Amino acid sequence: MERLKRTLADIVSIVASLALLAVGVIFILEASMGLTVTWLLLVIFLAIMTIANIISVIIKKRAFKEGIIYALAHFLILALVLLYPSLYVGFVGLTTGLYALLNSVVYFVDYHLARKDHIKGIFSKFVTSVLYFLAALVLFIVPNKSSAIIFIVSGIYLIIAAIIHLLESILDIVDRRFNVSLSLPIIFGALLPPRVYLKQIKTIDQDERVISDVKDNPQAPLEIFIYLRDGLFESLGHVDIAYDGVVYSYGLHDPKARKIFGSAGDGVLIRVDRDPFMENCLKSGKTIVLDFKLEPDEKEMAIIKGRIDELMKDTIPFACDAKIEEELGEPMDAQDYISDVYRDTHCELYKFKKGRFKTYFVFTTNCVLLADHLVRNKEIDLLNMSGIITPGNYLNFLYSLYLKEDSIVKDLVVMKKKD
Repeated sequence: MERLKRTLADIVSIVASLALLAVGVIFILEASMGLTVTWLLLVIFLAIMTIANIISVIIKKRAFKEGIIYALAHFLILALVLLYPSLYVGFVGLTTGLYALLNSVVYFVDYHLARKDHIKGIFSKFVTSVLYFLAALVLFIVPNKSSAIIFIVSGIYLIIAAIIHLLESILDIVDRRFNVSLSLPIIFGALLPPRVYLKQIKTIDQDERVISDVKDNPQAPLEIFIYLRDGLFESLGHVDIAYDGVVYSYGLHDPKARKIFGSAGDGVLIRVDRDPFMENCLKSGKTIVLDFKLEPDEKEMAIIKGRIDELMKDTIPFACDAKIEEELGEPMDAQDYISDVYRDTHCELYKFKKGRFKTYFVFTTNCVLLADHLVRNKEIDLLNMSGIITPGNYLNFLYSLYLKEDSIVKDLVVMKKKD
């Protein structure tokens, strides 16, 4: 039965790859057909959402006022798309132009922050920012004439993605340990929450692997933790790594050193024992922790330890408000996140005096980059990923490895406080 399920999964994967390849070819050869297909899909989606919201009100699954508002909003957009299809062409151009502009801003901010930290080899970030800006300018000026360009570029991306996925599917049949990935573009990939990638999260309360007591979760030599929680940037996910029972958590943890609407600031590294830190993470009841357990060999563990030692050479101690209060003999009443962690764990805190981790930026130099820095380099490549890595991509990749036989990911445990 298990072999049949795996065979069906392989067939579905190959068929999906071929379908994706066909769509990519259509987009390149016939941009107008691509526009028609996406317009039709949008119409179908809006119609389904309108009907679904009305049904949810009828069966009382959703509040009357909320359901009617959602249904009416989808219906009005549907009416506009049907009555004025030419608006859709302009909409595609404008939204793609906005996407290009956002990428331009992200790359420029990343370049600016790296330049302030005296990071070398960053000119490509500036060039990329300029190219995205020029693309946005063209799309904004002639949105109605830019659909062909958009669909050609989309078609190229889909073909590349389809070929990679097809190769992965075929090679996976031959060797279950094989894996390769194509990351989403920077903004799209970063803004997709990890919840999108793990459908099993919806039935997490019924999963027998869910535990609420950290003591029931034995540590592995190397663990990668992915956190799901509510909030703006927090909802994008967070990634930490634990080496031999010690967690290294990098983030925007100094509330007094944040800028650009809370998306950038001084990078802060937490070094803390695993169990008390996990207990602190779970105590609010709003966080779900996915614990991927990896088992590298002795040589790989030694390489990771060397990477950690090199990383720590660039750090200087940092005192949060709670630690300052403690040193002054005052009650530790500070209410920010890092002070709460310090109160519960007496963790070690550091900032970076130089290097690319000196300044944290949510879209690039983030928590995932630090974890990735430790497990992927020229000496070691525990996770064979490619492209820009986000918490969602990381979750997707680790989960796919967990499902494979004889992979580096030996187990997955979900930690969640009981209601």
